[in-house]
Amino acid sequence: MENNRLREHRNRAGLTQEALARKSCVPNQVICAFERGRMAPWPRFRKALAEALGVPESDLFPGDGDGKSTNN
Repeated sequence: MENNRLREHRNRAGLTQEALARKSCVPNQVICAFERGRMAPWPRFRKALAEALGVPESDLFPGDGDGKSTNN
């Protein structure tokens, strides 16, 4: 799976996975899977998480060029 900085940004924002899930409308189990690298984030979830954390997608999910994914 791709490398990401989701946990780092979530911790910096002082949010638990549950709080980020509520704020982003992304299920907690999905956030956990993203943080552990067990699932590559889908574009709609990438966008929601970036908006909830107030950072560009490319900061959360570096190494993807423009920070976008071509998966669903």
